Formats: sequence, C-alpha cells, structure tokens
Amino acid sequence: MEVILNINNLNYKYFHDINLSFEREKLYFIVGPNKSGKTTLFRIMSSLIPTNNVISCDKVLLNKKNQKLYIRNIGVVERVNTYSFNYKTVLSEMLYPLLNLNYSLENAKKRINYILNYYNISYLLDKKINELDIYEKQKLLLAISLLHKPKVLFLDGVLEIFSIKERKNIIKLLKKYISEEHISIIIFTTSLDDITENDQIILLSKYKIIKECFYNDLYNYDQLFYQNNLEIPFMIDLSIKLKTYNLINKNYTNKENLVDDLWD
Repeated sequence: MEVILNINNLNYKYFHDINLSFEREKLYFIVGPNKSGKTTLFRIMSSLIPTNNVISCDKVLLNKKNQKLYIRNIGVVERVNTYSFNYKTVLSEMLYPLLNLNYSLENAKKRINYILNYYNISYLLDKKINELDIYEKQKLLLAISLLHKPKVLFLDGVLEIFSIKERKNIIKLLKKYISEEHISIIIFTTSLDDITENDQIILLSKYKIIKECFYNDLYNYDQLFYQNNLEIPFMIDLSIKLKTYNLINKNYTNKENLVDDLWD
C-alpha cells in the first residue's frame, strides 16, 4: 500500500529520532496517556509547530517554502473552543475556505451540501454559530476540515466529548469516507474504546513510540497498555479473563457471539 504521510527522524524537544509511516486509505489511532506527547506530535504533524524537511504528505516535504502546499493536503480538527470560529453563520464559516481556494460560489455550495449531508448535519446550514450546542459545533469543525478534500485528516481529542453511541456513528462514517475518498485519518486519543478490527494503533508514552500494532494484537499486549495507564477495550479484557479460567478457548470481539458460545 502507498505511503501517504511519512515522518523521518523527528527531533523536537522531548522527541528523539521518531520515525512513522502512514498508508493511504487507513485509519490510525495514536494512543497515549496524558502528557505522553500526543498533542505536541499532533501540532507538529499539523504544521502548527514548524519543522524542516522531516514530514512529507503526498510527496510534499514540509518546510517553510512548501508549507502552504502541505497544509492544502491535510485537514485538522481540534477540540472545539472559544476561538474555533471566525464568522457568525454556519454558511459563512464554510464558504470561507472554499472561496479562498478559488471555488466558484456555486461549486462551493455544492461541496458544502455534500459534506453536511454525508455527516447528517445538513440542518445546521441555516443556523448561526451561537445557536449550536457543543456537539454540533464539533461536528461542524469536522465537516469544515473535509471541505477542501485533504489527503490526510488529523483529529486531536475530538471523539471524547461524544457518547459511546455517537462515537461509533462518527467512526462508521469516517471509515466510509476513507473508502470512498481514499483519505487517511489519524486520531489522537487517550481511549482505546473506539478501535475496531483492522485499525492500526500507535502507542505513545513519554514522547516515545512504545508499540505499533493492530486491534487483535491487544490480546497479546494488554499488559503493555495497562503499564502505560491505558484500559484496553472491554471485550478484549473480558476474553482474556475468561480464557484465564478456561471458560473460553478463543478471542471474541462481539458480545453476542461470546454469550451464545458460553450458553452452548
């Protein structure tokens, strides 16, 4: 699979010789406890902290000369705050980045409608920003980040504000978007609860890459994550404990399948 984003020998403050590669059309979770360096790494990868010739996205090497080209290739979503929006209305907020990229007004509105419909928030279009609740504002920021068709999307601590059900819905839509738009998405989080089969995990602790693995590897590395103050998903934890007592002989990711087998 093609590498879409690459970090080569990153050295910044507490980071030393960090090397990471991210493939096209994949979902990644960079997971770590508080003060592990997640937000700093997010800001570096998002070009909010300047680096020189260390990171490339879609073959554009990030440096002072190429910064605008690099930013054109990425989308960035942070936790909603007081300074997240510049305009009074949702329409104005969404039109600005597209008109700035020389979209015609007609094409800009088509793109806006497409993204809002995709994420089931088209009802926001005619509202003012101050009429939105925090969850609507966060979804709006996600929608805005995808308007310009980025190659890679970064989300920092975004999912945690939503309920478990809502997070699952958002992840489902993001995975669909990955497949249809050939984008890669990198989620920075303290939680493993949103990770599912085939998702890739990067464990970050004390500004070091501790482990790169897949969801199913968590059955073998559960203690490593516990040592870094991270709780593994409930079904994995339950499967491990039931296997310890010889109540099951395989791993489960689905609660219904586990219950059925236990009752057989």
